[in-house]
Amino acid sequence: MFIPSSMLTLGALALILAVVLVYLDVPGQGVDWEKIAAVLAVIGGFGVGGASAGWFGGLFTALSGGALTGAGQATAHLVGVSAVGAVAAGAGLWAYSRLRGSGITAATRTKSLLVVAALALVGTVLAGVPRLYSAADTFIAALAASLT
Repeated sequence: MFIPSSMLTLGALALILAVVLVYLDVPGQGVDWEKIAAVLAVIGGFGVGGASAGWFGGLFTALSGGALTGAGQATAHLVGVSAVGAVAAGAGLWAYSRLRGSGITAATRTKSLLVVAALALVGTVLAGVPRLYSAADTFIAALAASLT
């Protein structure tokens, strides 16, 4: 019941935990929770962002009525990945600069949540790697089936 059976459910749980850890973190006390929140944010972005991107891609393809040729689909995909990649690269560089020193800890929790959101966006871009999301989803489903 509590074992995620897909990347979407694993990603959703990881994002929730990342946000909770931002609010529960006590800097300088024991475990480096902000680093764990950063990793969970990337995993959560990969799971939730990849699923939503696949849904939007399927919707776009269905709405086009199959009018796009193979080259047109590849061009549309390339333009979309380039746009998201440019935004994610900027967000990733900013998040990396925050993680180098003190983790995602910022002066306010709002800034920390912005770093978590930027890392989730980086995870979403990683989900765009061909066949990576489907392979991860298959692995999580097999792992969940073996544990239940």
